[in-house]
Amino acid sequence: MIQYQVAITPLIDYWSDSEPSLALRQEALQNLQTALVQIAGDKARWDESPGTGAAAETLDVVALYALRAAAAWYEKHDTLDGFEATDAPWDHPIFDAFDDGERAKKFPHLLESDAEVAVYVPTRLPDVYFLSEYGSDDDDGSEIAVASLPSLLRELDTFAIILQVPEGLDPYNTETPLFDANVASNAPANWGVTMLRRRAYKALKSKVPLVIYAVNSDD
Repeated sequence: MIQYQVAITPLIDYWSDSEPSLALRQEALQNLQTALVQIAGDKARWDESPGTGAAAETLDVVALYALRAAAAWYEKHDTLDGFEATDAPWDHPIFDAFDDGERAKKFPHLLESDAEVAVYVPTRLPDVYFLSEYGSDDDDGSEIAVASLPSLLRELDTFAIILQVPEGLDPYNTETPLFDANVASNAPANWGVTMLRRRAYKALKSKVPLVIYAVNSDD
């Protein structure tokens, strides 16, 4: 089953698994920042020092997509009234409402960064952008979403208020009623927004990218 990891990491460290050459990783970072500067101006740059990140934490796939489904519902209806979580939130019918190219307006960096790898950089960007990462001859590669970390955090803060999830909760406290599906109807989304906010705050404070990437939990 697919799960997600949430890493606070310089990109030149994150790319080390696929590219051992530091020089090539630095070149890739420079190319990315140059492209973003053309879009968002000179502020679309950040400094990276190897080793300044933090260990990845697991984000349950149900929690991630329950959060996105709830946010998509709010996008469409301006309320959570009538929203019902499902056991497979990645297939929630609300996502069909965006199949014709409708764009998210309230939570674009949360909703439109749905990719195998999502990179949230510590600078403001006007939109979410996609890059293609090519694999080996036996691998079709993957799509990478590049979005804004400050904007993501702002959206998470806003939606936490809508979900009535207070700041400062420990996402790993199993006794928290808001994370108990027997108590709270939006328990997975509550946990997802709590976990992501904590990681996003830490990443932005460190001025380091936040990377959410899919892994096979059987590995």
